[in-house]
Parts: sequence; structure tokens; C-alpha cells
Amino acid sequence: MFSFTAFAQTDVVITSVVHSVISGQTEYYRIKDRQLYADGNKEYKEYSEKWHLLQYPEMLSGIGIGVAIGINDDLSIESVVKETLLAGSIRWVVRDAVYNLNLHRNMFHISDVSYDPFKDFGTWAVKLGLLTIIILWNYL
Repeated sequence: MFSFTAFAQTDVVITSVVHSVISGQTEYYRIKDRQLYADGNKEYKEYSEKWHLLQYPEMLSGIGIGVAIGINDDLSIESVVKETLLAGSIRWVVRDAVYNLNLHRNMFHISDVSYDPFKDFGTWAVKLGLLTIIILWNYL
């Protein structure tokens, strides 16, 4: 039996993954741009152009997540919160993995130079555990 709610949730997952891949690639180009610029390497311009151009599909795919959440047929506060947390947790895992792998790091690499107060929560166990809990909460 076709379930519109399940379809809407699948749209949230798909748009979240697409957005996260684009966002992770954008972040990779931004990181490379800043590294090369700091080193005085003129190749930074290539990466600068790429990350600036990718900001547009990144923005549009982010809007797509909102649209996917919005087409859910019950639009209760609970479903909006659940799907927003689902999109956010997918983004946290996939986006970080994309730019870390592009930088030839472990997909769950935690920066030693970041001042992010939450960086210690970025372990594979926390990221995958949270994602699993949120997926179960959404689909059960």
C-alpha cells in the first residue's frame, strides 16, 4: 500500500543526502582555496571559483529539504521536528565524510585545529548512533 507519509520521508532522506554531498564538496573546495591562498599558490583561484559556484546548488538543495518536509501530509510539529532532525543528522554525517574523504582523511576525522566546542561529539559512534536513533524515530 502506498503511503504518502513514507514517500515524503523518503524525499527528506534523498534531498538531505543530495544537499549534504553538494555541501561537503563545496566545503572541500573552500578548504583547498583557503589553504592554497595562505600558501601564496595561485591555483587557489580554481578552488575559489568552484566553491563559489557550488553555493547556488547547495542553497537550492537546502531549500529542497524544506520543500520535502513541507509536502508531508500531516505537517504536525512532531513530524516537522523529526524530519528536520533527520535532515540535520544526515547532513552532519555525509557532508563531513565528503570533504574529509576528498582531503584523503578518515571520513570521521576530527580536526586538531578546530575551535568548535562540539567537535568532540564528532566521533563515528556518536554520529552513526544519533543518525540511527533519528532514523528509527522517524520510521517506527
